[in-house]
This record gives sequence, structure tokens and C-alpha cells, in this order.
Amino acid sequence: MAHVVECQLLKVDGHTYRVRTSIGRNPIQHRYEEVEEEVDWQEEQLEDDSASELIDESLITQEGDVYVTRVYVDSEVLPFVIGKGGGKLKEIEAATGASLHIPRLSQQKAAKQQHQHNTATPDSSTGLLSSSSSEMITIKAPSKSALSSARIRVELQIKSAIGSRLLDYTHFISLPLSNEQTTTKLQQFQDQVLAEPGASGKGLEPSIFVNPKILHITLLMLKLYNDEDRHKAVQTLQDMQQQVQTLLAGQPLKLKLAGLDHMTDDPTDMHVLYLKIHDMLGSQQRLQQLCELVIKRFKEAGLMQQGQFETVKLHCTIINTRHRRQHHTRGDSAAMGGRSGGRGGRSGGRGSSAERIALDGRSLLQEWQNKLDLGEYVVPAVHLSQRGAYGADGYYSCLAKCPL
Repeated sequence: MAHVVECQLLKVDGHTYRVRTSIGRNPIQHRYEEVEEEVDWQEEQLEDDSASELIDESLITQEGDVYVTRVYVDSEVLPFVIGKGGGKLKEIEAATGASLHIPRLSQQKAAKQQHQHNTATPDSSTGLLSSSSSEMITIKAPSKSALSSARIRVELQIKSAIGSRLLDYTHFISLPLSNEQTTTKLQQFQDQVLAEPGASGKGLEPSIFVNPKILHITLLMLKLYNDEDRHKAVQTLQDMQQQVQTLLAGQPLKLKLAGLDHMTDDPTDMHVLYLKIHDMLGSQQRLQQLCELVIKRFKEAGLMQQGQFETVKLHCTIINTRHRRQHHTRGDSAAMGGRSGGRGGRSGGRGSSAERIALDGRSLLQEWQNKLDLGEYVVPAVHLSQRGAYGADGYYSCLAKCPL
């Protein structure tokens, strides 16, 4: 029996379920045939719910004497529906009398390659990718009740997987801070720090520095594993514009990026260093209130994960040992320290399989704590950013934006 380490409650079509997630093995390797680690669930009579057991009629079609419904989800989630050795799929079919049809692995690969090609060219009018990246799970059953039961089980399996630690965040709400001035100054800082004698002995090497072109503040991390949720996220952000303008009272969001600080009490054992942020045209509360508004609206839209932090320490990460590379090579380093978004893969970030190596930042703080100053920057918009995908300017691909 799996060792139960955490439970959460999920509601699917009027039913409440207790979800159990087990850990203790290596993070999942996404394979079509099986998963190395599974989520489990069981229905509990946790609240008096008089909702119908049937799913909405709009989700059901009839093909001859068979009822059909379709569930859309990205390919990374499919192994959780299939289960190890196909066990979860067989379990759902046996329990409901329905049959599940899931795309073959070759079809997934072809679709994913097409999606990656489209990722670089989002629609100019909406910011959305021009084609779907979700896979279709087709469920067929001889009755509506059997069909409903199977769909609920599939959706519960999907929600459980996405809510677990086995699937990483895919998108985030960001405030881009990169322009020619900030990029130049941050690159100069990195070059000077790495050129200092003994830098490598203190744990300082190129891969732990944030790429200046993706400098940002993260307001909220998101897991968007189907087209419906991505469209909902786009709409949620765009619908916020009037509230954001009211909050800013017609003033631009002009920030000063100056002052180096760190996340721990021990400067000899540091993992994240960040720039302090100062609102130059209003109280510091404006930035925090903007963050709180984003969290509130996305929570109302059902796009936040259960248990996700709703209080954020706003900062601009510039060094993060999470991205330390074993062979000390330099490349695009995606920052995700604390609340700074980045992408190291959907099933775990870069460095997740190795022990995180801290750095000794005493001399760094002594020289740069009050010296590092990237100047003032007017934030043009709030972005819905995609981790691991980049635009022509080097910043994260933008699915949607809310102008400031």
C-alpha cells in the first residue's frame, strides 16, 4: 500500500473526493506506457451534495447506440490516466463498463513537434498559440451513467496529477523588467563577480545567474495543462485591465531596482540573491496590491492550485543555485527562485536530481549590497508568460498581457 503523505479535497461535477499522493521514489519520467509514481483517490461522503450523478448533457454525444464524451489534456498528463502498466486505465474501464481511447505515442510526438513549431509564433491579436496542444481522450459507454462515471474518474485522475508535485508549473504571471539599461547593468555585474579571484571556490559560476533578458518579478505560478485553462487564464488577465488601472490611479508603475539581498540568515550558505524593488511614484503598497489582485482573480477563476501560497514576497531574483549546472556551462538560465518563474521541465526543475550546492555570499554582499543599482524601469504590462519558451526579444513567450 502506498505511503500516504498528503491529502487534498477535489470537487468534480458535484462530488467531493479525497486525494492521496504518495512519494518516496524518483520523480516521474514521462512515458506513455507507465508512470513511476501515481496519485490515488477515493470518494468520500464529505458533504451533503444533491447534484446529479450525470455529467452535463452538453458534454455527451451519441454515436449509434453508444454514448461518447471527450476530455482534453496535454500529453504530459496522459501517463497518469493510463497508470503503471495501463493499470489505472483498466481500473476505470472495469469499474464503469466504459472504454477509453487515448492517442498513441507516435501521434503524441508528432503533435508535440507541431506545437513546438507554433510556440514561437503566437497569434498577434490574442497572444494565444495558433493551434491546440491538448490531446483528446475519447470515452465511450453504453449508458449515460456509465459514461459519466468514467469521465468523472478520468477528470479526477487528471486533477490529482496536476495538483501533485509530479507535474511542474507551466506558466506564470510576470512583470518584465528587461530593457537595454537593465540588461547591460546586470550583465556587467555578472561579469565582474565571475572575474573576481576565487569566485568558483565560493560557489559562483555562470549557470546560477539569471539571464538578464528574462529579468522579472513573478506574481503567480500556474499549472495550465489544457487549452481550456490556457484560454481561461488569458481571459482572466485581460479582464483585469480596468481594475488594474483603478489601482494604479493613472500613474505608471515605475520601479527602482537597487539593493542586493538574500533569502537566508547565513550569508555563507546562500541559494537565492535578489534585487530589492521600490515603487517610485506611489506607496510600496501598489505593487503588493497588484499582486494580491492577480491572485484573487486567478483564484476566483479556479486556476490556482489547492494549498498554493497566497502571500508573496515580491523580489527580483538574479542568482539562484537551483539552476547550477554540473559541468558549469553557460546558457539560458530560467529563474524560479522563490516566486521568480522559470522553467526546468514540466516534471521538475534543472538540478532537481542533484543536491543543491550553496554559495558563500559574504564578499558579494559586502561589495554589492548597496552598490548594485539597475536604475529605474517603467513596467509596460503584466504578462501571462510561458516557461521554457522565448520570444524574439529573449524574454518569455507571452500568451496575453494587461497593459499598465
